[in-house]
Amino acid sequence: MASVTKAIKDLFKPDVIKFGIRTRSISQWVQAGLREQNITLLDMNNSIVMEYRGYKFKVDAITVHPVISVYDDYWLDRIRKGDVVLDIGAQIGAFAIPASNKAKIVHAVEPLFYDTLKYNRYLNRIENIEIHTFGINRSGFIGETEYWGVKGDCDYMSFKNLKQYIGQVDFLKIDCEGAEWTINPDDLKGIRTIEAELHTFNLWHLRNVHKWERWLKKNNYEYELIKQDSTRYMLHAELK
Repeated sequence: MASVTKAIKDLFKPDVIKFGIRTRSISQWVQAGLREQNITLLDMNNSIVMEYRGYKFKVDAITVHPVISVYDDYWLDRIRKGDVVLDIGAQIGAFAIPASNKAKIVHAVEPLFYDTLKYNRYLNRIENIEIHTFGINRSGFIGETEYWGVKGDCDYMSFKNLKQYIGQVDFLKIDCEGAEWTINPDDLKGIRTIEAELHTFNLWHLRNVHKWERWLKKNNYEYELIKQDSTRYMLHAELK
């Protein structure tokens, strides 16, 4: 199983860097660095098409990391056959695509990278991912969103309205760069499994982590809250 740390270390081994300089090929440098990670590069144009764990992804320098890290960050084995999965912050489908293998349907919410998400859905011949091209925030709000220098205007929908629109949600995955704090915990009621990256960019965010903890305890969830670094927690929660 590939790990992000090992993949990064392998890419920057002296012999791998020298090989990349000698060949002057980004694709060959990446392939040499990841040869022990069970990752195959299938094509190279302006971006790379890679295969990992049986799934194909069109990636670039910004979007490649989640493809490898998703299996460490989220507990995908909690998805049950026939689940309705809601993936907030789907990006290029690193979570949604493997999740679709077990789920009845995956609702993938992505305001920036939806064109690549659509392409990756096509690459893997998947028919049970429904893509929603808006962000999560205040309902009816229109504005700019950004991720690592990639910017775009988008419409926003509140989590409450999104949940009402979808109906049943069995499994919720969240990674939306702080927008999770626009979600009222009471609107999570009825969701069996919650897998979320919680961002703590300021003290208000940290207070919200504790608010969510209190809500989870009150509403009979078993959960683990794992601190990743100074700005992130991983939440793994499931109804008892």
